[in-house]
Amino acid sequence: YPSSYPTSDPSPSPSTSPSNTPSLSQSNNPSTHPISAASNEPSISAMPSAMQSQSPSNKPSISILPSNMLSTSPTNGRPQENPYSTFFLRTKKTENGDYVILEKRCKWLETKSLQAKTRICTLGKHQKFSEELELAPASRTCYDTCAPFCVRESQSAKFIFATKTIDGKTEATTRQCKWLALKDNERIAEICAQKIKYKSFIFGQASEICTSTCNSCTS
Repeated sequence: YPSSYPTSDPSPSPSTSPSNTPSLSQSNNPSTHPISAASNEPSISAMPSAMQSQSPSNKPSISILPSNMLSTSPTNGRPQENPYSTFFLRTKKTENGDYVILEKRCKWLETKSLQAKTRICTLGKHQKFSEELELAPASRTCYDTCAPFCVRESQSAKFIFATKTIDGKTEATTRQCKWLALKDNERIAEICAQKIKYKSFIFGQASEICTSTCNSCTS
């Protein structure tokens, strides 16, 4: 505590070491200089700050807890996989001889064994789609579940080659993998590097569909 009767004669030699007991009363003349330089390193917190910064930091803080919020930014131009999205699994023959499309949801695929996922995500017979019903295969619809697998190329598989606008409506122009395979190496490399923007996810890029011709499988 501060003295009730301060000395009338100041000490000629002020102390060179700080006090072990800090003063409980505020100074009437605060220091105009900071005690130490600001840190260039981010702070590490076990919990995120409750206050929002008014200006962005050059060094973001690091939290050891995961965020409770899902990212709203698309991954590779796509939103996060919807577990309730339906995909074209295969066609099924009915008793009267007709063929119908068998649909399944991504959440159904997610529960399957590794062997089943590999088969459905990669085999050519499961890479079918319906433009009319806007149904794509699991490899296109359940892209997070199928991400660890590489689609096996089918010669008849279609990829988006270009887009064209007719009467204000943008449509996709497609080509088959067997068409691409007949091109020279320079043209193949050019087409495989293309990233065509199109509103529908049904048609994949050449590198995603013609994986052997484009040599796009990483393993």
